Amino acid sequence: MLKVLLLMIFCSAYLILFVFKRDKINSSLIFIFFAIVVNLNFKVFDVDGKFIYINLTTIIICITLMAFLGLKPFDKKKKLTIEEKIYPRSFFILIILMSLITFITFVQIFIKNIYDWNLYIYHLTMYITFCLFIIFLHFTSRYKLRKMNNVIIFKLIMVVAFLNFSVSILQYIFNVSFLPSNPTANINYYEGVQVVKRVWGIVGASNGAGNLGAILFPILLYYLYKKKSKLALVIFLFNIIFILLTLTRIAYLAVIIEFIIFYFHIVFRNITYRNLTIRMFTLILSIVVIFVIGYLFSNDIYKILFLDRGNTQDYRFYQYEVLFKLVKDYPLTGIGAGQYVYYVFDHYRVNDIAIHSQFFNMYIETGIFSLLLFLFFNGYILIQLSKKFKTDKWFPISLFTGYLITSNFNPNQYYNVSMYIFMFTILALLFYKNDFEKY
Repeated sequence: MLKVLLLMIFCSAYLILFVFKRDKINSSLIFIFFAIVVNLNFKVFDVDGKFIYINLTTIIICITLMAFLGLKPFDKKKKLTIEEKIYPRSFFILIILMSLITFITFVQIFIKNIYDWNLYIYHLTMYITFCLFIIFLHFTSRYKLRKMNNVIIFKLIMVVAFLNFSVSILQYIFNVSFLPSNPTANINYYEGVQVVKRVWGIVGASNGAGNLGAILFPILLYYLYKKKSKLALVIFLFNIIFILLTLTRIAYLAVIIEFIIFYFHIVFRNITYRNLTIRMFTLILSIVVIFVIGYLFSNDIYKILFLDRGNTQDYRFYQYEVLFKLVKDYPLTGIGAGQYVYYVFDHYRVNDIAIHSQFFNMYIETGIFSLLLFLFFNGYILIQLSKKFKTDKWFPISLFTGYLITSNFNPNQYYNVSMYIFMFTILALLFYKNDFEKY
């Protein structure tokens, strides 16, 4: 009842602001990000005695699009530039790809045994929400004739990173999540030789928190690199502290690789004979310093990240071996979205956990066509962003590299916050004007 009341208050406040506030798009962006961060789920209907939940983000993006229905998308009298003509093509390609994935998932209702309807609806509404993101961002980019710029997205990411860090510090100090979904839960982790604290941030899971930190890292680094402001530096450092507190090893690896991509961009751009020696010396010195630190503190690092935290990575490879056997059964249609745990128990009497790879999970549960469509979807955005950030190609490459690493070693498909922030951000960067690039 309390959640329903909060939802009514939230939606009412949003609609009031939408009606009376002149800048409707920015206010809508703020509310969408707020919905993602809050990450509440609401009971909507009952199936076979079990409640089905819908995420607040899906509800808010639906309300937002309905609120925008009465607005003119763009002035047809004004001649569009070449850049403005490109984005309708991207819109149609992306919406078709994501709609096909959604359709394939929907069809499983009729051809698959659905063991858990809540998990199935969760996956289906996730793809629907991605479609709504595409429609909303394309529509708002056309509403002001490409005057919508991406600086608002970077500023919102800064706010999200600050809130995430603040929540994680409170979690670490008081050992309580403070999250609306489960405010009294503790953050203790019991897989190692001793109990350790792993902060959840706004995600609600320690591995998911690491994934979010790795996604935020290149975005904050790019904004710091361009703006060179003290505030951007502080929040960038806050995010690094947050990543460390998650004790998510794959996030550490992702961040290191993301930074190496940026570092090589700095070292090898505008090379002259004069600065080449200095840059190469700096690169070699940095590598030596990293190895020395690793050598001196290797025992402490191993104790914290493997003994105390738990050496759990071996199980992932065991799980992948099981998955390869399942691929042979349903390579085209999958076993059903969200049904893996129930399927392997029902067919093999194996008690397993969620697949620790978003892409592998898609292959197993929705089939090879969904996976190929999703790969093409992400690949297309990466290519387009590389063209859009033509002087800073490292940024989209680093962002997608971090996403691929973390999402394929953790069950990223169940981390709403990190998934929605990543998807909304890359689409906004694609559809909105790049303030930091000269055309």
